[in-house]
Amino acid sequence: MSKTQVSIITVNYYSEADIIESLKSILRKSQTTLFEYIIISNSPVEKHFEEKIKSLYPNTTVYQMPNNVGFSAACNKGAELSNGKYLFFLNPDTHFINDVISVLSKFHDRKPGFLISGPATYNHASKRIPSVKNHISFWFFICWLFPFINSFLKNSLKGKAFTVHQTMKIPVVNGHAMFIDAELHHLLGGFNEGYFMYWEENDICLNAYNNGYKTFFVDEARLIHSEGSSTSPYFLKMELEKHSSQKQFICTHYPKYVFLNRVIGIASYSWRVFASLLLNQDSLKNRQYKALLSWYINEY
Repeated sequence: MSKTQVSIITVNYYSEADIIESLKSILRKSQTTLFEYIIISNSPVEKHFEEKIKSLYPNTTVYQMPNNVGFSAACNKGAELSNGKYLFFLNPDTHFINDVISVLSKFHDRKPGFLISGPATYNHASKRIPSVKNHISFWFFICWLFPFINSFLKNSLKGKAFTVHQTMKIPVVNGHAMFIDAELHHLLGGFNEGYFMYWEENDICLNAYNNGYKTFFVDEARLIHSEGSSTSPYFLKMELEKHSSQKQFICTHYPKYVFLNRVIGIASYSWRVFASLLLNQDSLKNRQYKALLSWYINEY
């Protein structure tokens, strides 16, 4: 019996339609690598969805979590159920442009030791979007306060996510498409389940780096990612969750920046609230900035 090479793990939260389209794209582009498809659902799964997904690809496991345990814990459950040499944590709103799992598998096969890697990412307009991040530095806060500065910095200093155009070693790969040796995932203890959502990729990449393992951007592997939309009914809640996770990450790994994180948060959203009112931006933007400003002032 052939050994499964790659376990693709996707977390569902009312994303069944996206998952079906994502799987169809994987099947169209994946020609050579034996893979299994694992869906960990943090929302109730209808029987007809499970039947549909298994009719598309029989080597699929659908696992229903008892409640919404968050992204990190769901990913770890998928790893626990997996049989692959490699794990590919993949968002439901992704679509393959080429044979991503074959390209990444071969890249890992050629490299000595255990790795984390991620593909080049595009939007639906075929424009490459940022999928690489740096570890936290003082420049992270400067670019948060004054976003335009990011464009003038060399990649090693950028405080926001950025794009690269060649295969290379990087600090952090975006969590929407993270490929990792299964054994390394186990050695690192998986994702830190203290992160309900967001910043878990920064945490595991930093954990890997501190233990002597490398993270790579692989330009030859390419996919489309439909980034989280402000039209989502969960948008404001997710924005607050993102900043809560950011605080947790900084408290854990960069305690010297905890106070600065709050100060920059207040300053950053103060001027954004003022500018959005001055420019008469849409009400959702106003609500977003006001909610974040309130959080940094009252709840941080």
